[in-house]
Amino acid sequence: MSEQKKIKIRYYQDKKPTCSAVHPLLNPASPHYQMCDGVEAIERMEQMYTKQELMIWAKCNVMKYRLRIGKKDDVIQEAKKIDTYEAYYKYLESAIESEKESRSEDNRINNS
Repeated sequence: MSEQKKIKIRYYQDKKPTCSAVHPLLNPASPHYQMCDGVEAIERMEQMYTKQELMIWAKCNVMKYRLRIGKKDDVIQEAKKIDTYEAYYKYLESAIESEKESRSEDNRINNS
């Protein structure tokens, strides 16, 4: 079995998703992600699309990288991209949950 296949198998066996409150896609150290006005592309997307739409986009990116892992870029590099988009999905999910809790708390206060 090739080393690349071993890495692939180990990656999927050891996969334990994590959630982070830090935005996983912002990358100020890489200016090529910034548009002409200094705003990163992901920030512009977040202004244009709902969190639910962005969750679908993140999920599709995860699937894309899973399906092509080892066929384009280095396996480790693609595995990191999978991790990043999974973290972004969870980041959005957490943001939606926080918004729901905040609205629920506001309703409790307003109805008191």
